[in-house]
Amino acid sequence: MGHEHSKFSSSSAEDSSPSSERKGSRLARFKNRLHFRRKTTNASSSTNKLLSAGNFTGIALFALLRAEMQFKDKWIACLSLGEQTFRTKSSEQTDKPVWNSEKKLLLEQNGPHIARVSVFEVCSKNN
Repeated sequence: MGHEHSKFSSSSAEDSSPSSERKGSRLARFKNRLHFRRKTTNASSSTNKLLSAGNFTGIALFALLRAEMQFKDKWIACLSLGEQTFRTKSSEQTDKPVWNSEKKLLLEQNGPHIARVSVFEVCSKNN
């Protein structure tokens, strides 16, 4: 009598396991939400736009090897070409980080033609 949730209809309150139905529907809604969200992000990504035969020019291979910095810290390197951006793993605490990382970027016919490499200090709790 006053112990049922207002979200349940009378038919679900009469079932033997209304909580299992509720979990199933919540799980189904969650899966649908993730499924549809993933589809929309893939459709709008720049790599899918580049894969059309008219725009595709080639693939550039970049190698991010190492750097020399002025002080010791953990470092990451970021490579950007238009909307495509990649980052390396964090290096050890050093003033000469080594990444030895290779990145492949898709090139467009009338797209950006200058790549930017940036090196950033990784902020830690001690900074």
